[in-house]
Amino acid sequence: IGVVISPWNFPVAIPTGGIMTALISGNSVIFKPSSLSALTGRELCEIFWEAGVPKSVLQFIAARGSAVEEYIIRDPRVSFSVFTGSETTAYRILSARPDLLISAETGGKDGTIVTNLSDKDQAIKNILHSAFSNSGQKCSATSLLVVEEGLYNDPAFKENLKDAAESIKVGSPWELGNKLSVLSDLPGGALKTAVEEKDGWLVPPVFQGDNPYMLRPAIKWDVERGSFFHMTELFGPVLSVMKARDLKEAADIVNETGYGLTAGLESLDEREWEYFRDNLKAGNLYINRVTTGAIVLRQPFGGMRKSCVGLGRKAGTYNYVAQFTEIEENGSPERGDIYDEFSADLAAALGLSEKELRSISAGYILSTQRYFSKPADPMKVRGEDNEFRYLPVKEVVVRYYNKEPFKDLAMIILAVRSLGIKLTVSTEEDSVLSINGINVVHESENAFYRRFDDLGVRFRYLSLSSVKDEAYKAIYSKGGYFASKKVLLEGRFELLNYLLEQTVSTSYHRYGNLGNRK
Repeated sequence: IGVVISPWNFPVAIPTGGIMTALISGNSVIFKPSSLSALTGRELCEIFWEAGVPKSVLQFIAARGSAVEEYIIRDPRVSFSVFTGSETTAYRILSARPDLLISAETGGKDGTIVTNLSDKDQAIKNILHSAFSNSGQKCSATSLLVVEEGLYNDPAFKENLKDAAESIKVGSPWELGNKLSVLSDLPGGALKTAVEEKDGWLVPPVFQGDNPYMLRPAIKWDVERGSFFHMTELFGPVLSVMKARDLKEAADIVNETGYGLTAGLESLDEREWEYFRDNLKAGNLYINRVTTGAIVLRQPFGGMRKSCVGLGRKAGTYNYVAQFTEIEENGSPERGDIYDEFSADLAAALGLSEKELRSISAGYILSTQRYFSKPADPMKVRGEDNEFRYLPVKEVVVRYYNKEPFKDLAMIILAVRSLGIKLTVSTEEDSVLSINGINVVHESENAFYRRFDDLGVRFRYLSLSSVKDEAYKAIYSKGGYFASKKVLLEGRFELLNYLLEQTVSTSYHRYGNLGNRK
């Protein structure tokens, strides 16, 4: 049984994705939409039922989130949850049920960087659409604009941005000339705090016709590093603007928020494209185009760091479905011809068969080469690259307990090494485990839990039964994640535990002109 909890801002697309994924992978679903979109959610379920999905397989519930957490999430018959919403709510769900498998997309403080080498008019056009369409009520909306110093100090750029924002028409959605309409609810929380700020506005927050639900675009200028407007997600039409000395500092400013959902770059210099691709920590990167409107398969959607809770598998990919299945192996996977020569030392240290470990290593290396080593662009849209790629995590820390199977530990070690990732084995204080060439640390449970502070590390247990209740509470209080499903020989699935997914979408045409490509 899976619980699908969806937001109001995409009241059909997001819940349909969650419900379909859970049903296709063989599960039944309890669907709870946002209170603001309960009627739309009910109508969606009517369509599923009319199409033949039994009501016993897809059940609709209209309730407050707190009631779902207390009475449904806590029920041990629930195996997983698909959630889209705030990080606060995601952690509250895990607080109610620490051992729950959750796939959560949790918003972001999404930044767009504009360099001196950008097309200034195109940049302003893309920024305004990214920041203010849907009244900024999108998790992918640009809410942080970082401008390189030379352009930031250009009075013409500042005036054009101001004039364009003030020219956006706001009013009734029935008048088709209006780009913005009402907010979903009265401004509250961080958005309320933002619009009550009095000073520093390039375009101050104003309510159209004194309608408290209809907020016009607002731009906060000269935002300080580390301030509220820099670090806080504002779910509304409010854009924070900051200055950076160069592209490196701009990337640091965006990464400092801790979020990692979308990020944009406006630049005509391909060297800056490469730096952006290599250094921005976000699930969806966009170059010379808007940061919203991701399309399934073309730009599979999902974040990293504080913008996701769970493995971070992207909606719109094959891996997304696999996380809601229990995979069993009944044979040996395909092996390659190349293996990690370290497998001989590993076999000697653990008392295992060298031949078997070489075979296991060859399987993981083949999977690395076949599935994970090169980016893919399945759609091949003319004028736009859409690369889907896998990024290795910074480090993998494996927690090993005495008497657990050495073979499972060896499999994890060989899997991580096939991806070239730094590896640490954390084991009990009284353990005698020692492996030449592997960093083995003997430490207490609490010392191991202190490692959870580093969100760049992926933690791995050998099995679900090894995980203590305190471990769940410790890691989810920090927003981290660990893998604990059975170790698999098939690298196509085992290696996903140590990889992040990223989409890079680059509009390389210039107003329809494709130019000369390498």
